[in-house]
Amino acid sequence: MANVPLRRAMLDAKLSNQNLADRCEVDVKTVERWLQDEARVPHLRHQLAAAEALASIFRDLCVVG
Repeated sequence: MANVPLRRAMLDAKLSNQNLADRCEVDVKTVERWLQDEARVPHLRHQLAAAEALASIFRDLCVVG
């Protein structure tokens, strides 16, 4: 299932998959995996980089069950 909160935050911040990948220093395919699979949780350093890039708290961006 898709990670809707992360996608919404990216749209609000006007960040593309490539933009977020660059800011998190990961490959664009990694960001695509984050978006496609809500069960995939990025490493802490990538969570923090994404949260900073999206001006959000990362726990609000991922569906953790």
